[in-house]
Amino acid sequence: LSWVNGPIPLARSADRWIGYLPVGLEMKTGTYPLTVEHNCSDNELPDAIPLEVERGDYPVQRLTVEDTGKVQLSSEDLRRHRRESRQIDAALNHVIDTRLWKPPFHPPVDRNQFAPNDSFGSRRIINGQPRSPHSGEDYEASTGDPVYAINHGRVSLTGQFFFSGKGVFVDHGHGLTSMYFHLSEINVREGDFVRGGTRIGSAGATGRVTGPHLHLGVQWREARVDPDPLFFDPKGVFAGDD
Repeated sequence: LSWVNGPIPLARSADRWIGYLPVGLEMKTGTYPLTVEHNCSDNELPDAIPLEVERGDYPVQRLTVEDTGKVQLSSEDLRRHRRESRQIDAALNHVIDTRLWKPPFHPPVDRNQFAPNDSFGSRRIINGQPRSPHSGEDYEASTGDPVYAINHGRVSLTGQFFFSGKGVFVDHGHGLTSMYFHLSEINVREGDFVRGGTRIGSAGATGRVTGPHLHLGVQWREARVDPDPLFFDPKGVFAGDD
């Protein structure tokens, strides 16, 4: 299978094969072909399947951040943010050319408090000023709650970042990276191999936040995608045990 930005790796799960198609926030609406390559003479198998990308309906969030220095950056903080952005870009662009992940995906927080969230793509107004759309999901967590890797991978970056606070990046291979932000504690080091369900840190309220929670971001190649479909079916039921 091939999608707009390259081949789609498939993983065996029980009696089926699973693949994920990245539809990022910036993707334009329209019809895109999912190309099917096969070595079968069955004429009923299509060479391409047209898939429609529709406009998302995202909420507007109005937030108040008491630390105004996290909203109106000083020249020093702006330079720091730019340095950190280069670090993050380097980690996201250094792709492991092997698929390390396999279904199912593990919840990033304890399952009894894990529920779908609608914060992805929301247009944020912080202290009355419009900001970029939210490119991850904010899951409920209290300071000190364990945070887990959502799948097998290698830790590509850790650090204390201006906006994201304490953060961990895990490269799952083939362009799939997960990001865990606002942690109070980090329990892994760059270069560590982690399995899905490994505790990588603790939830917190570091960086630019209004309270403790876990921000989980997922990048599939160059597209920031909604993490929820990795865990929940369209009805919001956790599907990790399928």
